[in-house]
Amino acid sequence: MLTGLSASTEDELVLQAFTRAQVFRPSCAILVLVGLIGGSSCAIGQIIKGLKYGKLATRLIDWDVASDWETPLSEVREKLRILPLID
Repeated sequence: MLTGLSASTEDELVLQAFTRAQVFRPSCAILVLVGLIGGSSCAIGQIIKGLKYGKLATRLIDWDVASDWETPLSEVREKLRILPLID
């Protein structure tokens, strides 16, 4: 929800790139590479955008989700500096 991405395979690759930028998790990079090599229709530009936006956002691993449970999504995105990844 935070990133605006869907549950599609292509969006999952972008989300893995976002996650890779947030935390050093080699598995994220491997999943993106396998997806791209496997013929996903995801554009490399979207992957780069996911990496860029992941670096710009506040580290989500440090976020106290419970404290923002009732907060509107737009305010949470602003607080965490998350830009929606959909065009």
